[in-house]
Amino acid sequence: MKPLSSLKKVHLIKIAIILLGLSGVASAFSRNPKNIPEVVPQIDISRYTGTWYEVGHLPNFFQKFCERSEAQYGQNEDGSISVLNTCFRNEKVFSTINGKAFAPNASEPTKLVVDFGFFRKGDYWILNLDPSNEGPYQWSVVGGPDKDSLFILSRTIPMKQETLDAILLDLKQRGYNTDEIVYDIYK
Repeated sequence: MKPLSSLKKVHLIKIAIILLGLSGVASAFSRNPKNIPEVVPQIDISRYTGTWYEVGHLPNFFQKFCERSEAQYGQNEDGSISVLNTCFRNEKVFSTINGKAFAPNASEPTKLVVDFGFFRKGDYWILNLDPSNEGPYQWSVVGGPDKDSLFILSRTIPMKQETLDAILLDLKQRGYNTDEIVYDIYK
């Protein structure tokens, strides 16, 4: 077998680079944009701040030992949202974490990013929201673009069953596997 000339090696490298580039382009276009969840168009942050009780979530590593969780949101001077998440186990605080949420794109105010100071930030997209026009929002559904995270939040526990049923139906229609939801335990 003859060794390849340096010119042939250069051509093979170019072809490999082109094929890798094309596979990346094909991968980007193979994503179904209809599979990306829609978010609510607007939010009044002053109505969103305060205490939220988690009703349920899709399984994730950071809540593995939580029986229930609460979130406390506040409005920062810079327009971002302060986040304090608390995990409870055996009716005691098991862990807490502080962070900051913000909308990277002002034209998409409900596609937030949460920064807890780790190497990776988390998506916090508001998928559905209490439609009432007065007072604090009473419930919210939060997820991300890949449908791998989901949180159902309520101002009160227990959440009204008819409200939860409507939320679950909407999530099923959006392609979420609601059978995987882990429901919080309130005693």
